[in-house]
Amino acid sequence: MSRLAISILLLIPLWAGAQERLTLEQALREALAAHRDARRARLSLRAARLARAESLLRLAPRLELSLRAPTLDESQSEYWSSQGDSLRLVRVDWSQRRESGGLALSQELPLGGRLGLGADWWHRRSDTGSFTEGRGGAWSASLSQELLPRSTLWGDLREGGREAGQAELEALEELADFRHRVATVFLGLLRGQQGLELARQDLEVSRGNRERSQARLDAGLIAESDYLKVELEDLKRRAAFQEDSLALALDGRELLRLLGRGGEAAPELDARLDSIAGAEPDPARAWEALRGGHAGLLRQRLETLKARRDWLRARLERLPSLRLEADWTWREEGEDWIWTPDHPRLDRSLGLALGWPLFAGGERARAAERAGLALRRQELREGELEESLRAELDRLLLRRDGQRARRPLVERQVELAERDARISQERFQAGQITSQDLIDAQRALSLARLALLELAVQEAQAGLDLARLAGTDRETVRGELER
Repeated sequence: MSRLAISILLLIPLWAGAQERLTLEQALREALAAHRDARRARLSLRAARLARAESLLRLAPRLELSLRAPTLDESQSEYWSSQGDSLRLVRVDWSQRRESGGLALSQELPLGGRLGLGADWWHRRSDTGSFTEGRGGAWSASLSQELLPRSTLWGDLREGGREAGQAELEALEELADFRHRVATVFLGLLRGQQGLELARQDLEVSRGNRERSQARLDAGLIAESDYLKVELEDLKRRAAFQEDSLALALDGRELLRLLGRGGEAAPELDARLDSIAGAEPDPARAWEALRGGHAGLLRQRLETLKARRDWLRARLERLPSLRLEADWTWREEGEDWIWTPDHPRLDRSLGLALGWPLFAGGERARAAERAGLALRRQELREGELEESLRAELDRLLLRRDGQRARRPLVERQVELAERDARISQERFQAGQITSQDLIDAQRALSLARLALLELAVQEAQAGLDLARLAGTDRETVRGELER
């Protein structure tokens, strides 16, 4: 047995014996659930959704508790005391234990302000008569508000939400890219199976021609050279069939790898090429879908928004800042174990803080100029990407229009080639044409059928490419993940 035959036996699955018929939808669901690339993309999607939730945490207040362990303060002092006409050196040793703690609540305000509430307490014990035991506490409230804010909480939240949404979109885009890869491999395998079926039909016809030519040669109706041409054509078709079988087996292994299967026979595919191609898109709607759904273009728009915001911030840095500050504090102190405040005190303050950068060596002006240049460069990048996407969409639409225009011509070629092959068979049996004429007619039919198959595959691939370019297949991926 030849090495080629051994390779065929090892690699070619038993297509006729395969019971499972796999549809495109089943293959996509199985690949999205099993392949490591899809699992990695799903982890990225979970991380993006977690980042979106984390971007809202700034709306929550901050609560902080602080406790100070008992501290011991010791001191020694000396002083001269006069009693009558004499002076006496007095040495004083004292120690004090103090515990304290506090609770602080702060909340960032939407328009560049902050609100704070606090409660503090302390407890003091002394071993000398100079300091009595006492307790104290304070309650405070503070408010600060930027009257000319450079940035606000709402603005930061919007920017964080857009960034998290873009990260989620890019994770879905990664899944959609993988889905497109699986669909392309599925389409290639489907093309191989249908092409192999056409080759099998041609091989049966070629085998019949060889047998009929052998009979005519034995009857002396044709020359040996005519028979040799038929036999040579049959050998060529058999060799081509083996090569196509080997290529099909390798394509089947690739699909099984994407599906997460190992050591199985490749399933028989159950799909129609026209169903994979999808409906004919409207050019205007396709462009709107592309402008609103392409991940790369949405990323560039987000970068443009960020560049514009940085430019505005750089310009605002040259303007004065004005802050309103208000503070309210109530203090109470007592000198016995029972809480009896002896010295309450209320402190209140209200003021405006003005800051105006008069001169910084031109640093702020240069920063604003750099931010403006970065914004213009980013706007150019966004425009260039939009133009390239428009050109790519026009190319795909023109290609689909050309394929649609070619279909009636190719179908007519197949019809004529079938008639010519049938007539050539009859005329060859009648001895009116040579074997070369029969071979040429059969080749023309094979080429016409392959051309029609290739056209259907190109239409289906163009449909997949259009959906991938516009990003419309992301919603399909989202729906499949939510099921």
